[in-house]
Amino acid sequence: MNSVRKIFRITYYFAVILLFGIIAIIGYTQTRSFKTYLRDLILHESVTFMNGELHLDAIEGNLISGFRVNNVHVTEGGMELFSAQRLEIKYDPIGFLFKRVSISNVVIEKPRIYITRAINGKYNIDRLFNPAPEDSTSSSWTINIKRLELAEAEVALIDSLLLYERQTGKRIMPPDRMIDFAHLHLRGLSVVASARIQPHEYTASIKKFSAILYQEEPVHSFDGPGQSPDPLGTPLLTLENLSGDFLLTRDEASARHITLETPNTHIRCDAGIKGIDITRISSLEEMKSVPVDFSLTAENLDTRELKLFLSPSIDFLDRSLTLQLNAAGTFGVLNVEQLSIGLPESHIKLHGQVRNLHQPRELEMSVEANDNLITPHDLLDCMPGLHLPDLAFLGTVKFSLTYEGRPLDFKTRLTGYTSAGDITIDGKMKFDPANITYSGTVDVHSLGLGTIFNDQSLASNIHARITADGAGFNLHTMTGIAKVEMDSSSFSGLPIQHSVLVFDIADGSLRSPIGASVGCAN
Repeated sequence: MNSVRKIFRITYYFAVILLFGIIAIIGYTQTRSFKTYLRDLILHESVTFMNGELHLDAIEGNLISGFRVNNVHVTEGGMELFSAQRLEIKYDPIGFLFKRVSISNVVIEKPRIYITRAINGKYNIDRLFNPAPEDSTSSSWTINIKRLELAEAEVALIDSLLLYERQTGKRIMPPDRMIDFAHLHLRGLSVVASARIQPHEYTASIKKFSAILYQEEPVHSFDGPGQSPDPLGTPLLTLENLSGDFLLTRDEASARHITLETPNTHIRCDAGIKGIDITRISSLEEMKSVPVDFSLTAENLDTRELKLFLSPSIDFLDRSLTLQLNAAGTFGVLNVEQLSIGLPESHIKLHGQVRNLHQPRELEMSVEANDNLITPHDLLDCMPGLHLPDLAFLGTVKFSLTYEGRPLDFKTRLTGYTSAGDITIDGKMKFDPANITYSGTVDVHSLGLGTIFNDQSLASNIHARITADGAGFNLHTMTGIAKVEMDSSSFSGLPIQHSVLVFDIADGSLRSPIGASVGCAN
């Protein structure tokens, strides 16, 4: 019995001593001397993993649940790379006992980030940190950042390698009003996000991401926290918000609930891929049977903003449109459930299938589009860069389309209904390195030449069929035969009965026997 009491007494005294020791340690961590010691230790240890210099003011806070630091600066090669007016972190210390870093809030106020790429291709960020030894073992720690906020941030970028390649003629200057990625400046950058990193799984959620993009030469460094040069000119693009949820695991990657908003564009997007580790993909062949899905809804897509990124490829576009795309399947067989494009008075809807995305050389497509409408002035207004002729005489065009085959070996059928007549095209074409072969028919009904040429002296009502079968387009080497048949037609008041016009071309010569019946005999 005495032994039990003795053990209890020893345990009690030990617990009391431990408790007072912990309290003493906690109390000491609140003193200015400890915070000064910790600050000096951080500055000293930073030399071991950084090639730059770290500067920061005194550490404030209780250090048990969080701390804050004012005026943080990082320089590399004598140039400022990062600065922040205030850095504040709040965390749960208990989590460290269970290999869990739980950070409830991180606030970086007025950060300034200056990124450069030297002519040798190295970024200053890459040079800043000393290379860490390779470690193939995965960490068992979990890092959970519940809230990360960047307030009033600025990011400046200069790519000296790209600028040098332009000077030497290896690269060309981007067109006017296109984003020049050689020198950029983001101002008013605000971010609210969260992230979770655990073994073999990474998740992130962006609640808010907004910024204003300027095209200007960033200066060497900022003038200090809260100070930056005035922007040159008007902003190229204002990103009002970008948000979404992201996931990466060993067998899945996804981007869900993506929303992108600018003053003139509103886009929603979802995409996912399963059954493969995308970080270990070595070739597209591995993607053949991988399930994928993609959906995009653009309630309003301003193509003038899109041209900032894709010019000159889409320079012909110059208006807003709506877009809807839904696709799912595998890289071997991807089903396009819907692709629709809307213009003010036109709409195009199609569906189909894309095959062999994992083998681009063997790409095949099946497309079907029914009951679509196009108004000619929509084409002129939305695609001025194509310099299309004014086809207003056609009125609103209703058409249907089918397509089957490869980009260079396909068959197609197009049916169109216009104010100037109806047309049906049914044919196939194959592009070979040696030659091009083609065959098909064109049926025309109620063709009004007077409507097309705006000349009533050419008034007509033509019903005709054109049949062609040939190879090549060079008049000296092409071969083929074409037949034009007309019946029950009229031109300028004259009836046209059964008429046939045949063209036979080979060896650079053209032969054309004609049979026609015009008017009526008494």
